[in-house]
Amino acid sequence: MGGDATRVDYAGDLPQCCESTQLRLPRPDDAVFEVKGKFGHSEAWCAGLEEWHVRIGVSWEGDDEQTLLGTVEQHSRESDPESLLVAHGVSIDEDRYAWVGEVALVVTRLDVPVGRDREVLSDGRDLWMAADAIAEDLGRLATPLAASGDEDFDGWSSAVHEAWPNAFGTDAVILLRSARVTPVLRGHLLGAWACAQAVDLFDHGSTLVAAEAAPLQWRDAHSGIHPDQLSLSPDDSKVWQAEQTRLAKHLHKHLGLAPLPGHPSILTWHTTYRNDAFTSTLDLWR
Repeated sequence: MGGDATRVDYAGDLPQCCESTQLRLPRPDDAVFEVKGKFGHSEAWCAGLEEWHVRIGVSWEGDDEQTLLGTVEQHSRESDPESLLVAHGVSIDEDRYAWVGEVALVVTRLDVPVGRDREVLSDGRDLWMAADAIAEDLGRLATPLAASGDEDFDGWSSAVHEAWPNAFGTDAVILLRSARVTPVLRGHLLGAWACAQAVDLFDHGSTLVAAEAAPLQWRDAHSGIHPDQLSLSPDDSKVWQAEQTRLAKHLHKHLGLAPLPGHPSILTWHTTYRNDAFTSTLDLWR
């Protein structure tokens, strides 16, 4: 098989054959990841942040690959199975792997000078200023992590210290920005597994990990919401809130991230604390 896979982020991106019954592919036999960074003199790099992307690859072996093709054939007989897989965001390369999703994250080491003309970040306030200058979603995620003017802490908010008393010794921060898996392979914890691999890779032993429990776009919570829609109706707002609650539970169950006190949609973990849920997810494909 081969060819360039169609990028499929949302159920609405799936081909017409999924309008009545959405294709669900069997659990892969193996999963791998590929890491790429964005450096040079990018805006984020100069501000003291590193942008990373973790691509998710999966494979089926022997009889399981035949089962995969049989599942596709049963779903639709309008095209050959290989072409249908590509249309659903799954293209198996010459190494028998399909790249089916991606995790985006931002990482920073605190008090570590790296590179000329690059800012050195020391605490939560520095992190918030850098993140807010780069992108709205990063600023929204970093804001509750930073101490406000009336808080007498070492740059981290009282909420962070309440959740993680060891935060005073933080030497790195990982902001999990987004996780994307083609809809036909959701339910196998591939996104959570890739997030765990990313955290494990960039953890320096005393790292604050944070993520926002929010869909990538409105239509990820409700297919009826148009991408260019400027505001949500009361009913759509309820659907959006319900999806945030679902994602928060998912992040807690499979990554051990806990809601930050006073900020239920912001979830965190400090890697100096034991996390059995994280370890279990990390070991899914090892």
